[in-house]
Amino acid sequence: MKRKHVIAVLTGSSLLFTIMLTATNPTKLSSLALIVPFFLLFLILWCASFLLLRASNLGRNRSLRLGIVLSGLPIGLLLLQSIGQLTIRDVITILVFFGVAYFYIDRIMTTKTDDV
Repeated sequence: MKRKHVIAVLTGSSLLFTIMLTATNPTKLSSLALIVPFFLLFLILWCASFLLLRASNLGRNRSLRLGIVLSGLPIGLLLLQSIGQLTIRDVITILVFFGVAYFYIDRIMTTKTDDV
């Protein structure tokens, strides 16, 4: 993705997220509409982390992967907190899961690029 596209997605997602939080009442929304803010927040975090990682001269593919992990982690924790199920055990489990997932994805992508 080009930098200007990422900035456009970041701006649009931020605007939609702000409008959704200020203009809606969660008690009157459908189940599907309740998921939208989490998705928008994921996009905001992913775009911001991707731009920051690229600015620190990290490679494009590694920035994409690390950005997804860095964005998915707080969203997973926020989802558990929103339903009242977040405990220290859940935090540790999610941290381990995302650590293993990133390591696994990184190894597969490194092997894949080495084979080419």
